[in-house]
Amino acid sequence: MNITPDTIVAEVATTEPATIRVFQQHHIDFCCGGQISLADACARHGINANTFVADLHAATVTAGETSDWNDTTLTDLIAHIQHRYHVPLRTELPRLSAMLTKVVNRHGARLPDTLLPLQATFERFQHDLIDHMRKEDRVLFPAVMALEATRDAHTGGLERSTWIDQPIHVMEAEHEAAGAALATL
Repeated sequence: MNITPDTIVAEVATTEPATIRVFQQHHIDFCCGGQISLADACARHGINANTFVADLHAATVTAGETSDWNDTTLTDLIAHIQHRYHVPLRTELPRLSAMLTKVVNRHGARLPDTLLPLQATFERFQHDLIDHMRKEDRVLFPAVMALEATRDAHTGGLERSTWIDQPIHVMEAEHEAAGAALATL
């Protein structure tokens, strides 16, 4: 999307959801009051429109993946997963929950068959995902790192340990459940 000062706030937020955080940081309403241009919104909040547009563009840029995960240690891969996914999710899920609560409070009476089940599904998803990450961080990842630390000196491979099959099976089932919840959302 080509974002300019003349672009409508709600269009930017709808087309580029990654920009929502920028709108929130500046207390700019991108929902019900978002039918104004970025220039008007910036003027109302005393923000330089060109700087704000640059911030919006920056929010839409995804950092490129530069690592070849086939050539890294499992410990490094785990650190990447925790830093890239677990840490941000612990911040983003409550933020999204608060946004959903605001929408349900404002429009839930008008759309109860849509918004109330959506909120229930999201809250269950959030709870399950946080619990899942906790289990990965406290059980599975330390176990994988311990296995990696005991690599077979002769082959360089991981020594197979069948006890880890059960936690991996549980994590995979939880990934499937999370995928189903996302499909419902």
